[in-house]
Amino acid sequence: MTDSDSHDQIPFPPVQIFVSYPWPRGNDACNSVRTDARWIGLRNLIRTVAEDVKRRAEKRSPPDRILDIRINRLRGLHGQHLLDTLRTRISRGDVLIMDIGNRNCTGYNSNVLIELGIALGLGKLDSAAVFVLKPKARKLPSDLAGFLVTDYTKHGDSVALSDKLGFNAALRAKLMSIAEARGMIGRKSSPEVTSDDDDPSDPTNSPVSD
Repeated sequence: MTDSDSHDQIPFPPVQIFVSYPWPRGNDACNSVRTDARWIGLRNLIRTVAEDVKRRAEKRSPPDRILDIRINRLRGLHGQHLLDTLRTRISRGDVLIMDIGNRNCTGYNSNVLIELGIALGLGKLDSAAVFVLKPKARKLPSDLAGFLVTDYTKHGDSVALSDKLGFNAALRAKLMSIAEARGMIGRKSSPEVTSDDDDPSDPTNSPVSD
């Protein structure tokens, strides 16, 4: 094995993005998530920014570095205490994106607000790791002042961000900052940005009920 091959084996922890969202309810929630236009639009927006970060990283990459970005739905696991698993995932998330609106965009989702509260208790606000999305028509609770908040309006079955460019720029800057701090910028043949709901065979791929 050459030195170069050995460098290729150096592991770096992936950048973990966790998304909290008003997930569909019911027995067929997993399949509903895969066809939910609002979730698909949000996931694709995040993935587009992550792919842009990877392209930028490749231009300034030493050959032995790899940039791995993973997009995960924030949800508990069956057979485990729900709040414990949520707390663990929130704690290890590098970026948390919290859509606090309910399914109809007429109010707030209590589960997401609880998860946002856990993030606040863990000090995630201090690291500028939390991105809050909310319905434009709803006033932001005063206790959430200080978070990066992006409004959205309902657009058919999906939503449209009021400041999409600003959200993209802030998320891009955060991902680049994490990658630089970890020395992960990154080699040319880095893996695809992955989302944990891309694999329908994943037995743990079930959302927290709304």
